[in-house]
Amino acid sequence: MNKKKELKKRKKEKGFSAIELLSIALLVLVVSAIFLVIALQSSYNDKYQVFQYSATQFGVNATGFQFQDEKREIFLKELIDNKAISPIKNPFYEPKYCDTANSKVRFDTNGVDKYVTLKCGEYLIEEQSVSDKTFTIYKVTNWKEKKKKDNDEERILFNYIKDGKNAFAESYEENMFLYAFNEENQTTYWDVSLIPQEYGVYQKTYYRSKTKVGTVKAK
Repeated sequence: MNKKKELKKRKKEKGFSAIELLSIALLVLVVSAIFLVIALQSSYNDKYQVFQYSATQFGVNATGFQFQDEKREIFLKELIDNKAISPIKNPFYEPKYCDTANSKVRFDTNGVDKYVTLKCGEYLIEEQSVSDKTFTIYKVTNWKEKKKKDNDEERILFNYIKDGKNAFAESYEENMFLYAFNEENQTTYWDVSLIPQEYGVYQKTYYRSKTKVGTVKAK
């Protein structure tokens, strides 16, 4: 038997070479990564669908309360406080429930059309008509006082001073602020400008980034 044949025989007896094992390992890694991406995408599509359904139900449940109160804008916190709806579970798990102060239903002037904003963790459905066939899902940052990018969204938010510090842990948009302020102080102000200066109400411009991450057909 010549030397070449003998070397081949020894390699077969020893099994795969180090290079062959490395190639197999890399192939397995690539295939696993592909399956992981597919699995994660499927998982998020399911979560987006639940998110959309929750937003639609939020809008439907708000309708009955709006007929009683005749408001043009109702926040999730207000509905929960009045036992008109249960807390909405966050389909993305953290935190456990959707944001009550930054989720709302806006009613058009005709009192029929409803536009839902639902924020669950860092995910957002914004100003979406409950009759829409497709919902857009965004990923957003928290509101910050400093602008980081030119295309950052900006919004004026309100807070007030109590015992030398901010009364609320976060600042709110005007209508949410009025609701929270009136609840805490047992007042009935319907416009921020009517609140006496002694309360130290102030407003600031805040910024956040918002990125579209997906769309989902309504169910």
